[in-house]
Amino acid sequence: WDACNIQPSERPALPFSHLRQSRGEEPPLAAVGNLIDCYQTATNELTHKMVMDYADLLPRYDGMEGKGNGPRYCPSIYKKVERFAERKSHNSFLEPEGLTSDVVYPNGMSGPYPEEIQQKIFRSMKGLEKVEIFRPGYDVEYDFVNPQVLTHTLETKSIAGLYLAGQICGTTGYEEAGAQGIIAGANAGRAAGAAYRGENAPIP
Repeated sequence: WDACNIQPSERPALPFSHLRQSRGEEPPLAAVGNLIDCYQTATNELTHKMVMDYADLLPRYDGMEGKGNGPRYCPSIYKKVERFAERKSHNSFLEPEGLTSDVVYPNGMSGPYPEEIQQKIFRSMKGLEKVEIFRPGYDVEYDFVNPQVLTHTLETKSIAGLYLAGQICGTTGYEEAGAQGIIAGANAGRAAGAAYRGENAPIP
């Protein structure tokens, strides 16, 4: 850790709970001083050379004849090095996964290289020269359904009883995906209940 830049926890810590916020309270663990520091390291020219040298080992995606754009806001390390070739480094924030865990998540370093290549890439970075990989990184390729084929209940117009929510509809945020799941689930439940009782589908 000494080779990395410390990123201390915020004090006072802001809770997710609006009730705690309204009472001016910190989250319980923060209130008793159980806070974890994160640390910052960065890629370098050697890291970037390996990222590009081993690019032929990356999977090819089906979309756009293998030239899919990938996510815009959380690109893999390969996409960052490729898109911003003029940059000599990219930050990676090392985030401990828990109070009692030695596992650290390297934010900003996603990529589906073979595990041994991932380890070489990580070990080229300051502070990570002896790092061991606990769980290798990976990429995910998503299908997409144009949301215009859905009703406002999130039921598909062409297949009755099929409701969609989340990333398949094009949303990228966890909160938005969760909210869509609530809406789709509630409407699917209403429709299923009506069908079970022999009633017409409810009017949205």
